This record gives sequence, C-alpha cells and structure tokens, in this order.
Amino acid sequence: MAAPGSLGLLHAPSFTAAKCQPVASRPGARRAPRPLLAVRASAADAANKDAVLRAFRENRALKIISGLQNFDRSSVASVVTAADKGGATHVDIACDEDLVKLALNLTTLPICVSSVDPSAVHSAVQAGAKWLRLETMIPSTRWASSSLLSRY
Repeated sequence: MAAPGSLGLLHAPSFTAAKCQPVASRPGARRAPRPLLAVRASAADAANKDAVLRAFRENRALKIISGLQNFDRSSVASVVTAADKGGATHVDIACDEDLVKLALNLTTLPICVSSVDPSAVHSAVQAGAKWLRLETMIPSTRWASSSLLSRY
C-alpha cells in the first residue's frame, strides 16, 4: 500500500539513465506484450528521490506544465522561469533532450518530461529529467497517464 501523500509512486523502482532503454532496442526482444522500458533499480540516490517527492508527501506540491507538445524553446523557457519564480515545486515539459538542458539552465526545480513516445524517454533522462510521464490514448478517447521516477 502506498504511503499517504505518495501518489503510489514510491513503490515504482528507481532507475538510472544509463540503464534505461526501450525494450524493443534490446537484442532478442520479442513483440509480445511487455513493459515499454527495461529498468534497473538503484538505491544510490534515495536522498534525491526523497527530496523530489517531499512536496507531494507534505501536500504542498505544485507542478507547472508547459505542454505535452510544446517544443517552442521560448515558450518553454518562459513557463520554466515563471514556475521557478512563482514558487512551483516541479516543472513538466515536453520530452526532448534539448528542452531538458534548457530547463536545467533556468531552474533547480525537478524536471518532469511528458511524452506519448516511449522511445524519446532515454535521451531526456540522460539529459537530466528526474521524472517521466507517459501518456497513452485509450480507445474511448480518454488519456491515461503513467508517471515514473527516474535517476534515483
């Protein structure tokens, strides 16, 4: 059972960017139903994980989202800067390596990346994203979201 205020994310295994890769890119990968990402747990960054999730545990988290498909550098920079100055605890940007690097130059807030394409995740995590949100279109036209913590 998830701890109060954890949103159930604490039980997801943490993973290191160098060890995170799409399952389909591994040699001998089958096309049967499988997880989208191969993930190895790492206990080395438990303090970092705790720092990122602290605001959620304390029910004071404010994650500002620039947009799932907003790849405009100027717009993303404005949103990230406003989030940083406005007291946000996290910022969520489109899943792009260059946008992650841009955001990291503008703020010390944890960066979440959102994508509908799991193959884009690896480079964004290597660039420094702390959190992943994969969006999936369900046949009923509703969106489903899955958040994963990364680099812990």
